[in-house]
Amino acid sequence: MIATLDKKLINRKILEQNLKRFFYLPLIAIPISFGHILFFYFSLTEPDTIEFTWRWGIIYTHTLIIILSLFIGLLAYTRRKHHRPSDNTTFWLINILVLLVVLVGVAIAIIDQLVTPAITPFLVICTFVAVVFLIHPINALIMYLSSYGFLYYLLPLTQSNPEILLSNRVNGLSFIGIGFLISLILWRNNWSDFQQKIVIEEQNKALESNNIELKDQRLRLLELNATKDKFFSIIAHDLKSPFNSIMGFSELLVEQINKNDYDGIRDYARIILQSSQRAVDLLMNLMEWSRSQTGRVPFNPEPFDLNESIDDITALFDDIARQKGITIKNELPSKVTVFADRAMISTVLRNLISNAVKFTRQDGKIILAVAAQENRLTFSVKDNGIGIPKDRVEKLFHIEESES
Repeated sequence: MIATLDKKLINRKILEQNLKRFFYLPLIAIPISFGHILFFYFSLTEPDTIEFTWRWGIIYTHTLIIILSLFIGLLAYTRRKHHRPSDNTTFWLINILVLLVVLVGVAIAIIDQLVTPAITPFLVICTFVAVVFLIHPINALIMYLSSYGFLYYLLPLTQSNPEILLSNRVNGLSFIGIGFLISLILWRNNWSDFQQKIVIEEQNKALESNNIELKDQRLRLLELNATKDKFFSIIAHDLKSPFNSIMGFSELLVEQINKNDYDGIRDYARIILQSSQRAVDLLMNLMEWSRSQTGRVPFNPEPFDLNESIDDITALFDDIARQKGITIKNELPSKVTVFADRAMISTVLRNLISNAVKFTRQDGKIILAVAAQENRLTFSVKDNGIGIPKDRVEKLFHIEESES
């Protein structure tokens, strides 16, 4: 079964096709009819003759064809211009106009009976309508039967010979059968073609959507990969300091124990413990990042003193700062309570302070400060390092960019 939506789309395409053909119909019909009018007008016979009546009948019907063609062309133009091909009014106008076209053919066939027994115009118009316009089989059947009814009852007006009249009525029935059969075949073929086109269009849209999704996934994977590399770089950088402390003080501890010199080993053990704890904290941050990539990162805001986090973070860099002669000055008030996720804030602050220590020159100074802005605090890390070139400032907060 064809979906209702597909039926509507197919009917819309058929209407658009008919309007397009209606639009070009006057370009063919008007010159032909105008030629008939000129030919018959300039070959008029004496008045009060059958030929004279026949010629004027042909002139009148072709004049009607010109008027009807102009109306059809105007209708098609206005409907296409206002993008209303699926209007029900348009649908019924098309069927009525096609019926009028067939009836004009009936009129010409009846007028021709004045001089010839043939009903060729009726055959021509039945075939022409079936080939040019796409008419629903039921509507086509009604149209052909109606036109045949007019032909059947009006033929005696101009054809008095009963044998010819019978022959024409039988032939007329054959003509509408041929017209209906052609119309039915073309309707089904076009319906099938339109249905296939709709399926292809939907498949193309699905492919385009899938391609866009694949491109987005590719970009996302590249971003995740860049994030992973950057984060591992940050973690490795941050782990270097506590592990250096652990290794350095462990060596001192071993040397003094070997010498049976136990002075200061308590402090060494404490430093090793603190450095180990900081390394564990960094590894926990790595786990948090891993969870964030799967969309399972928890956000746990809570009130805490910012100074506590800063003290813990600056302790990580005491050894490096001491080696470079760098002074880390905390200018925060004694009590700075914030409502935020402690782990996330600690990660951000640690990275800021780490970069400040990394790029500050020998015997430099790093100042940590906060500024109140309504219900927010702005944390700043100031140093007298080498600075950042202007052309690299815009890349600072892009994880896929690496600036050092």
